[in-house]
Amino acid sequence: MGCRASASSHRFAADHVRRFTIVTADGEIRDITPASDPDLFWAVRGGKSNFGIVTELEFGLVPVARFYGGCLFFPAEATAAVLHAWREWAPTLSDDTTTSVAMLRLPPDPALSEPLRGRFVTTLRFVHLGSAEEGAAVLAPMRAVATPLMDLVDEMPYTAVDAVHMDPTEPRRTGPACSRSATASTRRAFSPRTSTWVERAPSSRPRCAPPSWRPWPPTR
Repeated sequence: MGCRASASSHRFAADHVRRFTIVTADGEIRDITPASDPDLFWAVRGGKSNFGIVTELEFGLVPVARFYGGCLFFPAEATAAVLHAWREWAPTLSDDTTTSVAMLRLPPDPALSEPLRGRFVTTLRFVHLGSAEEGAAVLAPMRAVATPLMDLVDEMPYTAVDAVHMDPTEPRRTGPACSRSATASTRRAFSPRTSTWVERAPSSRPRCAPPSWRPWPPTR
């Protein structure tokens, strides 16, 4: 229900939900639509588990067959430069382009490509719905910031969109994704208007979203 890879042009997946079947706290089974119960529909669409148990949902599809995108993996020492550049670059993008960044500490797993194994990396995720030539030109300023460990951006069918965020194809346990500390230069790269995966925990220790990687492709 969260962010789709083409969120800039097609909005969040939750924006395309048309109907919920929900079991409310009184045990009643209800079909909820924007017309039948606009307040409850609004609440269920954004309120997680606080309003009942969703047993079925109907949502609209978007006709997208292909895209130019994937991820760039940058080494830890390039993090501050990448984040500063990304903060200035991202607001200039058109609605045909969606991007995000994440800082991940990857495990020393043999299933991972050797350049990423056991490393702290900054990943730039990128999706462009225009042509590959247009997409390459849009991404060129970020490719020039630093030499990536791996560049997995290419023309892809939309059925491969999970490769953009390296989403696992099977359920798996994941561990913490980021370093316990970040340099002052890295922290300054973020601003209130910049979306990031990093938040400050009450203990002042950084807390990150877990890494959602899979070795795709295993070699490149």
